[in-house]
Amino acid sequence: TSFVAILGAAGLAIGLALSGTLSNFAGGVMILLFKPFKIGDYVNMQGEHGTVKEILIFNTILATLDNKVVILANGAVANGTIDKVDIEINYGAPSVRGRAVWGNMEKYGKVWRAGANDNTTVSFSKKVMIDGKELPAGKYGFFIIPNEKGDWVAIFSKTNDQWGSYDYKQSEDALRVNVTPVFKKEIQEQLKYSVGKNTIDFAWEYANLSIPISTK
Repeated sequence: TSFVAILGAAGLAIGLALSGTLSNFAGGVMILLFKPFKIGDYVNMQGEHGTVKEILIFNTILATLDNKVVILANGAVANGTIDKVDIEINYGAPSVRGRAVWGNMEKYGKVWRAGANDNTTVSFSKKVMIDGKELPAGKYGFFIIPNEKGDWVAIFSKTNDQWGSYDYKQSEDALRVNVTPVFKKEIQEQLKYSVGKNTIDFAWEYANLSIPISTK
């Protein structure tokens, strides 16, 4: 049946999601399985508002109020290793599309899913130290609180399977750290995560964050 086929595809996606394409595939499977929205729903995805016209394995297609067709990728992934710790970041990657992001699309002082669609997740194969605090091996929901002034807040949550940040609870935090944002002149059109030599790096629009990671 189609349900069995979707389950089989889900298993394949979860087992092989080691590239952006496979992550988009996995994201599409999760949308088809758990149905956070359906065709005909009016939604806010990756900063785009519109009516869902089609849900595909790799993309979701919206029709906006001004009659534009927008094709959105279902997911992205970043991988890397720091001090023999394997790190994987799964996230939705919204684009700027000529809009002001900070303080506009994403409000200051509010918990944000740090991506689009499902909340972003960060996985560590072994325990790590972040800002002098220990974080055990595991898969964590990742959230950001952007602030108009001063440091931003990076949150690793024990809950890693939410849609967005609507059900976020501070009581489920595994770790919170303050991170100083750096604003660059060059725009990062599509949200991007990467794993550096000893950091998890985030960039979108003009904002850049680097979260230091160590094993000691």
